[in-house]
Amino acid sequence: MSDCASDCDVAPLDDMFQEPEGYFKPPPEPTSVVFERQPQWIADGSPKDITVNLLGSHPLWGHHLWNAAKTFANYLDENKSIVQGKSVLELGAAGALP
Repeated sequence: MSDCASDCDVAPLDDMFQEPEGYFKPPPEPTSVVFERQPQWIADGSPKDITVNLLGSHPLWGHHLWNAAKTFANYLDENKSIVQGKSVLELGAAGALP
């Protein structure tokens, strides 16, 4: 009886789940998006534009700046009293605006 582990052409088990070289496409490069704040709501000394650095690709959508984030940032700019003097924790799965 022969020993198959040494005589058979069998790949080692540690390579069982390895994808072949070049199987995955390289991830896209990170990008930046400039968010322009509404001029009527900008306080003196505050930035007019906010640059948001986004991932090239991410399973949790960290490579998008959603319109909802832009709308919410404009809303908070217009209604500063909602968050003024408070700590705010932003939980999201995409690019965030302060």
